[in-house]
Amino acid sequence: MKIGAILIVFIATGIVLGGCALLSWYLNKRNAGKEESWAIQKTPLLVTIGTTFATAFGGGMLTYHIGLSYQYGWSVLWYGVCQGGGIFMLILIAKWLRRNEFKTIPEILTKLYGESNVLVGVASLIAMVTPFGWISGQCVAFGKMFAAFTGIPQPVLTVLFAIVVLAFVWPNGYGTVAWSDAIFGFCIATVCILCVFFSLNMAGGWANVAAADPKLAAFPGSLTAAGLSLVAYWFMSVFPGQVTNQMYIQRVSASDTIGNVYKALGIACFMVFAGDIFAGFMGRTIFALNPGLEAESAFGWFLTQVPVLFMIFIVGLVGASMMSTCDSAVQTATVSVVYDIYQKLINPNATQAQLTGLSRIVSTILLASSVAIGMKFPSVMGLITTAYSYGVAMLLFPIFGGYYLRNKQFTTRFGCYCSMFFGALGNILAQKYYHGGIPFVMFGLIASIAGLLIGSALTRNSFYAKKEA
Repeated sequence: MKIGAILIVFIATGIVLGGCALLSWYLNKRNAGKEESWAIQKTPLLVTIGTTFATAFGGGMLTYHIGLSYQYGWSVLWYGVCQGGGIFMLILIAKWLRRNEFKTIPEILTKLYGESNVLVGVASLIAMVTPFGWISGQCVAFGKMFAAFTGIPQPVLTVLFAIVVLAFVWPNGYGTVAWSDAIFGFCIATVCILCVFFSLNMAGGWANVAAADPKLAAFPGSLTAAGLSLVAYWFMSVFPGQVTNQMYIQRVSASDTIGNVYKALGIACFMVFAGDIFAGFMGRTIFALNPGLEAESAFGWFLTQVPVLFMIFIVGLVGASMMSTCDSAVQTATVSVVYDIYQKLINPNATQAQLTGLSRIVSTILLASSVAIGMKFPSVMGLITTAYSYGVAMLLFPIFGGYYLRNKQFTTRFGCYCSMFFGALGNILAQKYYHGGIPFVMFGLIASIAGLLIGSALTRNSFYAKKEA
């Protein structure tokens, strides 16, 4: 166990988190007594940009995005296209989202398919799937990154990280998440730029990096290195996963003006793609320095090679950034349980104090279960993309199909249920029994759209007759 490295981690992250803890205390005091302060609050342009970028990229990208480049070269850019392009797709419905100030996916679906307690309950549980994968992924990513650096076993670091996240998200919910995400988002962008220059200097320049593995360093040649199947998987899961992710929907609705929504989404798209350019340089450079690493541990090894002062700076910001990204997922998943299920279905008269107290209990349970599941996955990337796949298969067509056909009197609530059920079933069956080159999420998407169309066609007349009655 490396005592010096451990001290660096605790001191550096403690300084950064201490400053943000003061911010959390201030926001909690400022919003005391205000309705739904835990759920959502209005944010200015810079905060919306920063929190959107940090939610998409966060500190976890230093584990799996750099790991992708380490393993597949510039193929990592396809992941950036999927993330950035998916966020850009939100612009298509941003005005509608912002005008209705949707905080959760169940609010969207009840707007499209009518009020229903069953729909709220089912949609709330489904909306938690993607954030659940993010919580697990960020916790495991932290453990992987700092295990080699500190000598502490990965499971121990994963659990400690979850405890810190819990302590940080408790005081003020969305207020803490949005502002801390914004701060860390811009800080992590600075870290990315500095790390590229530093690592290239260590490797002796790009010529040496390229010489270590010319095929994977070549652009555009290595864009195909990950293989068609994996890239297709990203386009079918990660790309649409951005528009079915409740975390982004909250950020659209929380923006102070619709004009700022468009600006924030556009700038965040650019920043996300630029982040994967950084990951491409870092992954290839670390490979040139040490080609024998496990891909998702590459950046953790890099931290052991830098000077102490630079290490403190990176460790503090990266650790805190991963924490902030994780608490975004905790907050949005907690909102699904507390505000959609408990307040709307169980106790409509609940006070803000009761909702905040329950939010803290639910966030604790979510983190504990996420860590338990996350440690069973060998890959952070596999964990997150699997969560995307199931979220997309169950939500993409009910949301977008319902939105674009909302004035055609075709889609129905039964069709929505069929789309969710068969989307999940298609994924499960394909993942278990199909082992070909087509991503399993394709089967879920086909089953989902078929379920929406067939289920709606069978109940269209009766559904709209009741609405008009």
